[in-house]
Amino acid sequence: MSTSEPWPTNIYGTTWRRGFLYFDWRDEEIVLEAITTISPFKVTVRCHPIAAIDFDTEAEMVLHFMADTLPSHSKWNNEGMSVIIDPCRDPGAMQAIVDERMENVCFSVFGLAILDLKDEATYEALEDALAERRGCFVGEYPVIEF
Repeated sequence: MSTSEPWPTNIYGTTWRRGFLYFDWRDEEIVLEAITTISPFKVTVRCHPIAAIDFDTEAEMVLHFMADTLPSHSKWNNEGMSVIIDPCRDPGAMQAIVDERMENVCFSVFGLAILDLKDEATYEALEDALAERRGCFVGEYPVIEF
């Protein structure tokens, strides 16, 4: 973020700002470790896994929906032929269902951390904490968006 523009003030007159941190779910512990290096008075976090299943055909999607292999709260993307399960309450169990009942699908789980950051210094501290762990991540490097 570090730009010449000042960190914005929100509608309540404070500098607290909401951000979203996307990461590979396998890196949950590393991401949470980085977040805990920051004072709990400067950042709050709510974190959960999201699963994505990519199908070869729309018919496969419909068959799995009718067979109750997909959770009822799944979000369908017919154009992209994928299903998003948000939140994925038990990624391990969902992976087992995919392995057992589904063929020719791509299954992945990523994490979403909803952050409330006090100010730009807190954001920069989080960026630094993540950068210090750069070589530890199994998946892609985490991304913060506002």
